[in-house]
Amino acid sequence: VLDQRQSIDLMTIEHELRIKPGTEPDGRDLLETIGGSRYLRELMEAPSTTVNLPSYMALVKSAAVNRRARGLISEAARLLREPDWRERIMASNGHFNIADRIRLLLAGPAQNPLITGLIRASDLDPEPCAPPPLWFGIYPGKVALLIGETGAGKSSVLYNVCVHAARNEPLWNVPFGLHRPLRVLYIDPENGGNYADGEHGLCAEKVARIDQGRPVDLMFHNGQGVNLSQSACMESLTAFITEHHIDLVILDPIANLFETRDENDNAEAPKQMKSLVGASRATGAGFVIVHHTGKDISSIYGRGASARLAAADTAMVFRVRSDDDSIDDTFGGETVQRADQCRLQIVKNRLAGKGSLYLRMAGADRFELSTFTMWSNTGRGSSDARGSRADLAAEEILVVVQDGSSYSSQSIIDLMKLEDIGEANTRAALLTLVASGKLIRETGQHNRQTYRLAESNELPLDDPFADDAA
Repeated sequence: VLDQRQSIDLMTIEHELRIKPGTEPDGRDLLETIGGSRYLRELMEAPSTTVNLPSYMALVKSAAVNRRARGLISEAARLLREPDWRERIMASNGHFNIADRIRLLLAGPAQNPLITGLIRASDLDPEPCAPPPLWFGIYPGKVALLIGETGAGKSSVLYNVCVHAARNEPLWNVPFGLHRPLRVLYIDPENGGNYADGEHGLCAEKVARIDQGRPVDLMFHNGQGVNLSQSACMESLTAFITEHHIDLVILDPIANLFETRDENDNAEAPKQMKSLVGASRATGAGFVIVHHTGKDISSIYGRGASARLAAADTAMVFRVRSDDDSIDDTFGGETVQRADQCRLQIVKNRLAGKGSLYLRMAGADRFELSTFTMWSNTGRGSSDARGSRADLAAEEILVVVQDGSSYSSQSIIDLMKLEDIGEANTRAALLTLVASGKLIRETGQHNRQTYRLAESNELPLDDPFADDAA
C-alpha cells in the first residue's frame, strides 16, 4: 500500500488483502486467510477518518474505471456480432475510433477547470525557487522559442545540444541541469530521412559530423504524418513523451509540424502556443520550438513572431556575422567551410536572467567558443563607418525590445554601450526604426518617451514586411 502511495489504514489494507490470493489451496483471498475483516479491526482500533479521503476516492474511481472498461468490451463484442459491422465502420468516415471510445468511456465527467486549477495564497510555497535549467535558456515543463534567419545554423546548434544532452556532457562550458543523460526527442522534418526504409537523410550526417557518438537516449522523428494542429496528434505526442519519460522535445520548425500556411500569422500562433504550453506543463518536458525568419533582421519581430514571444517562457535569438567579402572562396573542387561568428542570446526569461553564448563556426555542424569582442568586431567594417554602426545599433535595439517591454531612451543607450555602440549611433538607429514603423515611440507623464516593438496592426502598409499582416 505504501509503495502505491496510498494512506495506510483499515480500508486501504482490507482492500489490498481482498484482491490478493491466499496462501492456502482452498481459493480464499488473503483477507479471509488471515482471519477476515474482524481480525483486522482488532489490530486497527482506529476508525476510518476523512484524513485519508483521497485514498478512498481513488479506490472508488478505480472500481468505476473497471466497470467502464467491462462495458467497453461488451459494446465492442456486441458490435462485432452484428452482420453489418464492417459497413458501419467504413460509413463512419474514420469517426468510429476504438481508441477515442476508450478515452470517452474512461474519462468520466469533465472536471471544472476553475476548481482543479485553484490554490490559496496561504498554500503557496513560502520559499519558491526557479527550477534548474535543462541547459542554457531551456527549462523543464517550459517552452523555449528559438528564432533566427533561415540557414543561419539553428538546427546545427540544436543537434549539438541534443547529442551532448543525451550524453550529459557539458556543451560550450554549460552543464546540463539534471546531472544525468537527458532523454531527447527531436522532430525534424527538414533534415530527417525516411527511417522506415533505411534512409537516414541529413540527420545521420549531422550526428556524424558532431562526432560525439550516437547516444541511445536521443530519438529522432522525421515529422512525416505529424500535424500538431490536430488535437489527436498533439495528444499522441503528449502520450509518447509521458510513456518514454522524455526530458527535452525539439520541434524544428513548428511551421512544418503545424502545417502552417504562414508562420507569421497572428491568428494561428496563439493557438499553437496554447497547445504547446499545455503539453509542456502536462508532461514536465522542456520544449524548444524553432521559428524561421527571413534574411532581414527586422523580419524576426512583429506579426506572428510577437504572439509566440508573448506565450513562450523563454526566447532566444540566434544570429551570425561574417567578413565574407574579405575571404577568398574561389571554388577549387571543394566548398569553403563557414567560419561565421555566432551569438545565441536569451532575450526573454520569465524564470531567471538573460545572457549570450558567443560561438564560432568550426566546420559543418561544429562550433567553438568565441568572445564578445570577436562578435563585436565582425562585420562592422571601418570603425568610423557611421552608417554601418547605426545599422548594427538598429539590429541590437530590435533584439532588446523583443521581450515586449517598453524602454526609455536612456536605458536603450546604456544597453547599447554594453554592445560597444555609442550614443550618437543609438539615437540615429532609434529615429530610423521609428520612421520605418518597427518601433513605437510613446510619450508619458512629464514628457517621458519610451520605445516598444510595433505590433502587427501598427506596421505601416508600405513596410515590405507588413504586406501579409495588412
